[in-house]
Amino acid sequence: MAFSILSIVGAQSSFKVAKRGGLFGGVILLVLMLLMNGGLLSQINVTSTAELPTLVLAREIHPLLALALTIVMLLIIYNTAVGMLYPFLTRFWTPYSRHYKVALVASVIIGYFLSLVGFVDLVNFFYPILGYLGIAIAVLLTGVWVWSKVTGKRVKKPKVVVKEEQI
Repeated sequence: MAFSILSIVGAQSSFKVAKRGGLFGGVILLVLMLLMNGGLLSQINVTSTAELPTLVLAREIHPLLALALTIVMLLIIYNTAVGMLYPFLTRFWTPYSRHYKVALVASVIIGYFLSLVGFVDLVNFFYPILGYLGIAIAVLLTGVWVWSKVTGKRVKKPKVVVKEEQI
């Protein structure tokens, strides 16, 4: 999910910073995922049939934790929507231009109607697609890395062009 924003950040970072950030971020994510999956597996009889197993696990710990997690999950959903919408729109339109605003309103309306399908149904549809896309990107990046090691050539970093309207 973070690919759209990370591609912008990565294009503006040095290789050393990107490498260090990827390493630290990967280790932190691994530890958090192990903790979360360990908790879910410890209550597998309750969480295996739930639509939102993490929320069920939080309710098992304490009802106030479930309420707090519900609020956090809603904020994460909205944050993800904004985090994906902004880079998508800025790829095609100059921010805050008339076309950008029209596309923003149209995207929000489309997103709203898609949300009526249901969170679980949307996740069940898009999660595998994004997983396969992530695997494809990982394979391509590995291929580029192997190619650069075999040929001794580094892949040139594309120039980021900033429009005057964006400054």
